[in-house]
Amino acid sequence: MALLESSLFLAGAEALNTPGLIFFLERIEQNLAAVLRMVHGQADRLRPHVKTHKTREISRLWMALGVKKHKAATLVEAEMLAQEGAEDVLVSYPLVGPAPGALAVLAGAYPGTRFSALVDGWETLKGLQEAANTQRCQLGVMVDLDVGQHRTGVGQIPLRHELIRALADAGPLVPVGIHAYDGHLFMEDLADRRRLALGVLAEAVAARELARKAGWVGKIPLVVSGSPAFSLHCESLDNVPDLELSPGTLVLFDMGYSRYEDLSAQFTPAAAILTRVISRPQPDVVTFDCGTKSIASDPPMAKRALVEGLEEAEVIGHNEEHLVLRTPLANHWPVGRMALAWPWHICPTVAWHDQAWLFNQGQSAGVWRIAARGRQKVARSDEQEAGWSAGQ
Repeated sequence: MALLESSLFLAGAEALNTPGLIFFLERIEQNLAAVLRMVHGQADRLRPHVKTHKTREISRLWMALGVKKHKAATLVEAEMLAQEGAEDVLVSYPLVGPAPGALAVLAGAYPGTRFSALVDGWETLKGLQEAANTQRCQLGVMVDLDVGQHRTGVGQIPLRHELIRALADAGPLVPVGIHAYDGHLFMEDLADRRRLALGVLAEAVAARELARKAGWVGKIPLVVSGSPAFSLHCESLDNVPDLELSPGTLVLFDMGYSRYEDLSAQFTPAAAILTRVISRPQPDVVTFDCGTKSIASDPPMAKRALVEGLEEAEVIGHNEEHLVLRTPLANHWPVGRMALAWPWHICPTVAWHDQAWLFNQGQSAGVWRIAARGRQKVARSDEQEAGWSAGQ
């Protein structure tokens, strides 16, 4: 898989402070086109996840392709999507504490957007009901199934049935679908992934049948697919009506996903960290300035990032401000030399940065803010703010 023919062919890069996030526009556009091609041009079958990029600009690119439904992990991301004119936003995260009320506030502030959230228990259902009643608004809800990751979602079949029945008459809450995230299908063997993806889909279809019997009206979308299973769920689009796929990582791709042959054949890494050598503490050691505050630290240390030109180097340290590599090529890397570090996991890497420097075909193309960073930016009126401050 090619990264860049020359990581230094970025016009004006020498003037940029490091570490810094770099987006490659031509690759982002190619990745978006690949997603649309894989769903046979059916933009209504997509509900891409904004958590990967958190930018207005990429959201606009999706919308320009006809994508109207979106997925978010935080209320900040949801609000940004609404500000950009998204028609349908699902917050795919359990909302507890004051969060249901904040979602209801968003529903009132952005009437052109339908906001929905996940339900996987009586607590989340009750919180959303109370918030919608308080704000006198409607909220959409999706039943979140635990299909094997055991992170969120309802796995107990009796409770699943009870929640589905309860949502048939849930007051201000409108049931809008079944959610089945299968991010645990990360095995490299394509046949294994396909078999398990079909199992996830069968479970979601069965839940939809229960919803129909319980009295849900209208279409009942099935929202499935983490990025590893995306290509496999695409195979079911012709056979399963109202199936929506929600890839996130694919828009920027990363080194972690490049191990999947079916995905690396379609997508190319489109984001990297521009970094510099800051020290040569030993003859065979090179230290870069891209520590854990600029590159995600959730993968094993040996796989945090691949530095272009030092692909075979051993990662011997990665802490807050430093990436330390051992390599026999160290004498070719003087202090100050620049490189691109390609992250293993791009989603939390992007979340570390306030902005991304944009390049297109090697030429500087501006700066994109990572506008949906953080969690405390939900707009509220002065009256609502005063009410919240009083504990209402």
